Parts: sequence; C-alpha cells; structure tokens
Amino acid sequence: MGVRFAMADSGTTVALQLTIPWWGWIGLIAALIGVGVWIGRIETSMSSFKRFMDEIREDIKTLLRLSQPPVQSGSPVVLTELGERISATVNAKSWSAEHAPGLVDEAKGKEAEFEIFDMCVDYIRQQMADGKTFQRTVRAGAYELGSTDQDVLRVYEVELRDAVLQLLKQQ
Repeated sequence: MGVRFAMADSGTTVALQLTIPWWGWIGLIAALIGVGVWIGRIETSMSSFKRFMDEIREDIKTLLRLSQPPVQSGSPVVLTELGERISATVNAKSWSAEHAPGLVDEAKGKEAEFEIFDMCVDYIRQQMADGKTFQRTVRAGAYELGSTDQDVLRVYEVELRDAVLQLLKQQ
C-alpha cells in the first residue's frame, strides 16, 4: 500500500493517490461486511428491545387497571372500568333491575340518596348472608376477574342503588 502526495500551483492543489493491493481490497470488503453484520445485529437487538418494552408497557397498564378500585370514591360513588367489567361478569345490572322494585316502597321514605345507598348496602349484605346462589355468583365473579368478594359486592351496591333511583324517578 502506498501513498503519494503531489502539490502543484504553489500549494493550492493537493492530489492524493492511494494504491491498495488486491489483498487489501479483500480486507476492506471483509471489514465493511463485518460492520454491516454488526449493524444488523444492533437493529435486531433494538427491535427485540422495543418489543420487550411494549410488553412491559402492556403489563403495567394491566396492573394499573387491576389495582384500581371497582368504584370511584366521591359522591355519589360510580363504577370504574374495573367495576363495569365486574358488573358485566356477574350480570349485576340485570340482577339489580330484578330486585329494585321490591325496595322502592322502602326507598320512598328516605330523604337523601345516601340513605337509599345505605339501604342497598344492607340489602346486599342480607343477600350475601342468606342466598347461597348469590354467594356463589359473587365468589365466582371475584375468582374469574382476580378480584375480591368485597369488590364484587361494592359493584352490586352501586348497581342496585342506581336501579332503585331510576325507578323512583319514573314514579
């Protein structure tokens, strides 16, 4: 391999001639191929890392969804996304629509919505204590969603309150 420099016109032009033997070209090509393979590996690693991070993001979102309570605190309490899923799993809306008419007369004597909610909480507790089918439904729903019996009962309380209030408004 040889390098020659040539200068002309008082140093204003520089010519560089690089002479590389045939085996030098093979080495240069091999080096370029090696760099290309290395870059390909980096891109593959980056792609794998991106997929891994996407999976981690989804897992975190799932954990956050499961860690939220089934009802949003405040007044009045409302179902969260998890509460809606629990309600759909155990058919709490239809169960509440079926049981609400029996509570309307008692609810008419209540002055505030929170008193109606308390009445519904008591009714749900009574159903849990007395009804084997209700207990089984609550436990099966909690098991299926990886939740607790208390979360499922809380959903029933909100759905029953909403059904009773709806009936009261219609009268």
